[in-house]
Amino acid sequence: MNVEQLLKLETWFKKYLSAFYGRDIEKNQIFQLKEEHTKRVCNNILWLGKAMHLSDNGTTCSKKIIRSIHKKETAQTSEVNCLTDLKLLQISWAYDLNFPESYRLLKKHCYIEELACTLPQTKEVKTAVSLVIKHIDRMTGKNC
Repeated sequence: MNVEQLLKLETWFKKYLSAFYGRDIEKNQIFQLKEEHTKRVCNNILWLGKAMHLSDNGTTCSKKIIRSIHKKETAQTSEVNCLTDLKLLQISWAYDLNFPESYRLLKKHCYIEELACTLPQTKEVKTAVSLVIKHIDRMTGKNC
């Protein structure tokens, strides 16, 4: 997420919560706490991204990470340059699982698909994600 997206989230959440404010002081305090928490989370996301030297460069991603996924290998953290790379790195971890139950849980909870929804929908990213999902399907197909 970039600064603009985080500001939109913060504004949307504040507006959303405003519908719940009422006469009950205790409930209002809880909603205010949630509002403040969301603001802190947004600020922390920006801070973490800067601390990890991650750029928000839109739809670009590391060619090395894409190649690792195509070779059915876990990508290297040294190849991470942006948030998209970090998410693709996490998706590539599916190649490093050792137990059938791990694959089954990964598939059951749709972790890869949920993470993939947050990625740029470019052809190279979709292809890489599809390869990992096919790998998981192969690993669970013989163990279900």
